[in-house]
Amino acid sequence: MLINGQPYPLDESRLLSELLTEAGYHPDRVAVILGGRVVPRTDWETTAIRADDCLEVIAFVGGG
Repeated sequence: MLINGQPYPLDESRLLSELLTEAGYHPDRVAVILGGRVVPRTDWETTAIRADDCLEVIAFVGGG
């Protein structure tokens, strides 16, 4: 699978919420696009990610 255009090893399907944590993302600071659509945070616990999927993970950064 790809995350932000980079290969990510995925040997079996995982829930999006699990994958984000495993890949080191802070779920409260990101938005996820799967197949060109934003995945609502309420669906992360039920959205299965497969080896042929491509994710875009957008991190929110604060500053001033």
